[in-house]
Amino acid sequence: MGHCSSFISWRFVKNDHLDTIHEITQNLRNHANEFRGFFVWVRGSSAWLPFSNSLLDRVMRRFILVLLTISTALLFSFWSLAQKPEPTTSTVRNQEDEFYTCPMHPDVMSDTPGKCPKCGMTLVRTRRPEMAEYDVKLATTPAVVKPGEKFRLSFLISHPKTGKPVKEFNIVHDMPFHLFVVSQDLTYFAHLHPQQQANGRFTIQTMVPKAGSYIIYCDVFPVGGMPQVAHRSLVTAGFKGDLFSAQAQLEPDKILAKTLAGVRFELTLNPVEPIGGKQVT
Repeated sequence: MGHCSSFISWRFVKNDHLDTIHEITQNLRNHANEFRGFFVWVRGSSAWLPFSNSLLDRVMRRFILVLLTISTALLFSFWSLAQKPEPTTSTVRNQEDEFYTCPMHPDVMSDTPGKCPKCGMTLVRTRRPEMAEYDVKLATTPAVVKPGEKFRLSFLISHPKTGKPVKEFNIVHDMPFHLFVVSQDLTYFAHLHPQQQANGRFTIQTMVPKAGSYIIYCDVFPVGGMPQVAHRSLVTAGFKGDLFSAQAQLEPDKILAKTLAGVRFELTLNPVEPIGGKQVT
């Protein structure tokens, strides 16, 4: 043992001959069989059997104690994590479904409880809506629409994920479906309300005044979804132009007063000639 102690002391004193700590560690490992100290762990307690008083003994004791401390801390950490309950699927789903809307104004939505800014009613909790756009299929009867003749429009609205027909819609402005028929040159406009059938389809009979291209706007609010306006195209028989030339050629009105269906509308501007970037009343 004396030989070992003198060897260790010489190595630490003469450490200028060692380039790295790795060399010291490797040297200790190579001469470990010269030491007589050893450590015994007994369940519930620990005991040191006789060690020499050499430097290596003291280093080994501290090293093993550090290892035991780190191991105990890691075991306690793992045990704490194992004891912590993970959120259940129902809990996560409840958090995701935390959504509120106004029973009188379904377009008013919020992630937190509160009051409707339109009517002051307390928002009620409901399912989180489907954010994707619902599919709207348009069909006409007859298939070829002739200007000046009545035809039927039929709409089938389907869920974006399941593809199943949707039959439940929120009532907005007294109606579940607002239909707008607008000619591409903006000379014709109609606001209609298709009626829902037992199979979920919406249908209405109407007509357009002249041959041309029309845009059909479908304003709906499916239950469990979001308000949306889908648009589809309708081209009548006898239309010989192209869609580009059929676009509106707008000219500013010189007279800002019009009478429609016995109702007079008048627009007053201040300043009379609006200027870009400046406020107009």
